[in-house]
Amino acid sequence: MEYNFYKRTPETSSNLGISYDLGSLMHYGPTDFTKSYDSYTITSHDPRYQRTIGNRMGLSFKDSKMINTRYCSNICKRKLACQNGGYTDPNNCRQCRCPDGFGGTYCDQVPVGNVPSCGGLELDAGVDWQSIQSPNLTSNMRCYWRIRSPVGERLALYVQNISFPCRNACHNFVEVKYTHDKTLSGARFCCETDKKPFLSDNNEVLVILRTSAYVSNDYTGEIRRETYKKLGISFDKNYLNTRRQQLSENQFDDGTEAFVNRDFAHQLFESDIVLTSPQARSILNEIKRSLPLRPHSRTKGLKKRISRQIHPDPTLFWQSTRIPYRFSYDDRYWQESVRAGIRHVEQHTCFRFIENGTGRDYLRFDWARGCWSNIGRVGGGQLVSIGTGCDYLGIIAHEIGHAL
Repeated sequence: MEYNFYKRTPETSSNLGISYDLGSLMHYGPTDFTKSYDSYTITSHDPRYQRTIGNRMGLSFKDSKMINTRYCSNICKRKLACQNGGYTDPNNCRQCRCPDGFGGTYCDQVPVGNVPSCGGLELDAGVDWQSIQSPNLTSNMRCYWRIRSPVGERLALYVQNISFPCRNACHNFVEVKYTHDKTLSGARFCCETDKKPFLSDNNEVLVILRTSAYVSNDYTGEIRRETYKKLGISFDKNYLNTRRQQLSENQFDDGTEAFVNRDFAHQLFESDIVLTSPQARSILNEIKRSLPLRPHSRTKGLKKRISRQIHPDPTLFWQSTRIPYRFSYDDRYWQESVRAGIRHVEQHTCFRFIENGTGRDYLRFDWARGCWSNIGRVGGGQLVSIGTGCDYLGIIAHEIGHAL
């Protein structure tokens, strides 16, 4: 499984200039590739982000932006002056598509929550601790707060009380965006917290409360402003190591396709990908080039000579954003689960999927063993397996993401 952790290079992978997002739907789960799924293989440098990785609730802002940048950038002829990292929405050229925590036509407002008295507010931090408390929680809540301090000051905050169902990757959570880049997913809290204050990178913090269909309990947090001179942002290494150990002592199903495929993941690439022969050869060559060379090896200098010989294959891109699909398994409830995942991708991108549509190239969804897909368009009716344990919106959207 070691090859799963080799870094990809521009020869076989491109992020289109979009920064790394720990909350990506395509990110590995924290326990992926372990033998017994009782320990972490992936830990975040900042442990507050540990339960952000492995998201299978849906596409992140960065996920949809990457798809829209690759396939949809020519749809809107006039680009809007979107703020806070937003961009013109290919599904509505009169509206910006905003990072979570921003709203309005131009992403310059705080979104109104879908529950009365829950967020949609801009707050000014003072020198004394101030409390933010949620109302009684219900299913599928969305609440937003934006907290600011004067320029030149940071915000100190801590999660005082939170008691959601605890998962490796949070499904019900308070998300705090406290770094400079608010387009990235924030740190998500759904388990017992350490109640140790931490600092924002600048004078703005976004707090997002999100619940799924099943939720209980509530949230309370406190925040205040701090001057740059009074507190500097840094991480205590002993504290970080202690938190990582605490987090790794309570593991269970992390809700990802890798857990579903655990008995045969060794037959797949990155636990859920079926490679074509040319793709496999490209990856193997890339891995060979990344291995350390022995002294006096005859292959010394080989990396330099072949490093530009492999390029992303444009034939793997879909030629149209209207993709036909068919079902190979006749079960009404299973099919509706797949359709829900398809609708989610359509909501966030310019792709449209045509059930039983015509065309040489199409997606064929089947109830096979496990959850897996090809990478990009491989031609003909390419299989997307949504087997037992895979029929969740996030996993279905994840496998569609591989196919795109």
